[in-house]
Amino acid sequence: MAVISDAIRVQTAVFIRTLADRRHEMSNMRNVLAVTIVIKVLAREWHVNAPASLKDFFKNHGNVVREKPADVPAQQPVEKVKGEVFMQSTGNCGLQSFFTWLNNAGWQVFSISYREVDDMVTVKFMLCPALEVEWERQRPYEQMQAALSAVCTMAAYRTMGFDNPYVNPEETREGMRALSVNACNPNWLLEPDGKPLLHGTTPKTPKNRLVIAEDGELKVA
Repeated sequence: MAVISDAIRVQTAVFIRTLADRRHEMSNMRNVLAVTIVIKVLAREWHVNAPASLKDFFKNHGNVVREKPADVPAQQPVEKVKGEVFMQSTGNCGLQSFFTWLNNAGWQVFSISYREVDDMVTVKFMLCPALEVEWERQRPYEQMQAALSAVCTMAAYRTMGFDNPYVNPEETREGMRALSVNACNPNWLLEPDGKPLLHGTTPKTPKNRLVIAEDGELKVA
């Protein structure tokens, strides 16, 4: 029995180490090819607190989403593979550091959409490395990047992160990942005019932050 118990302990230890290594790999930007950031805000809060520059973007440009070429045949539905949670639901979490890393690393917003349904506003941003952007498609890329910057700067959110396999029906990228950062329940850091919201004499700051370390690992700081 002792031999069996020792074998079980060894197998368990190997499994735990493998799982830990997998989690580390799945929460690291080195194998991520796409990032989606979804912001959900009550409509009445959005119309009062969202900066005018952000509202003006959608007024001037509308939704700017990835278009499917007309000559591409319809694809069979892709079976969804369940990803893993890399960030548990965390309240009052700032996204500015996360955006700054992406921006400095050359990630570009290529799709942005706004939808208001049942008193809820949903804003969705999709990013990829600049080398993957279809630059021949004329889009207000600079303004799209600025719009995401405003969203990540104006509030802290209840945030949850998911790490999924990268799926693209037009090509296979073995081992690559796609992150989804879902944020809601904003804790406003800015006034509607974009000025810092002060508590006494100290600028209001988020309690937590989603950050990317030097080695590319995602974590809450």
